[in-house]
Amino acid sequence: ELTYGTHINEQGYSEMQMVRQPNHNTNLQLQACLRKDFDWKELSLEICGGAARGKNQILRQSTMNKYQSKRFSASLKFLMKPCGWVDLDYITHWGRYDSQSEDGLNVRFNTNWSNNLNINTTIVKKYLWFMVNLSHEYNSFLPVKNHEFICAQVRYRIKKMNFILRTENLTNIRLYRSLSIDDMTECNTTYHLQPLTVMLKTTIHL
Repeated sequence: ELTYGTHINEQGYSEMQMVRQPNHNTNLQLQACLRKDFDWKELSLEICGGAARGKNQILRQSTMNKYQSKRFSASLKFLMKPCGWVDLDYITHWGRYDSQSEDGLNVRFNTNWSNNLNINTTIVKKYLWFMVNLSHEYNSFLPVKNHEFICAQVRYRIKKMNFILRTENLTNIRLYRSLSIDDMTECNTTYHLQPLTVMLKTTIHL
């Protein structure tokens, strides 16, 4: 059997390793979803939940490390039309990941929560529409745990011409970090975002 892993050399570069030795992992996972559609307001609901547990080993710096992990998740999604000219689309997701090395010295845990809401409205049928997107991200492991983003768009159509006025990053967040933890490994990603942006777009259908 072959075991793969990574090794950081003296120059700071990551090298892939391959060792001929047994690599046995035990994982148990359970996931369930429930969906229901209603005639009232054209409402659609979907609820999902999951849990996983594992005993694994991973090769790091030429050493085989054994660890245990737990993962929990839950999500809710709904679509509805509260009135004839408004559509709502909302989804929220919560997750938690815990891992601990066999000797108990290396413990990692992380909780994240995300929310996303789309609102589409028809102000003047066939001529004028408005859309807004609201999103929220929470990560317990980051120094700045919460981030909120807002985007909006107005679309106007007259005869064969479309005018779209769009704004992005209304909260003017310039730096955004995300972090994920898996297999005793932390992955950090940093995004440098454009500041608040306003764009006007015109299209003509011939």
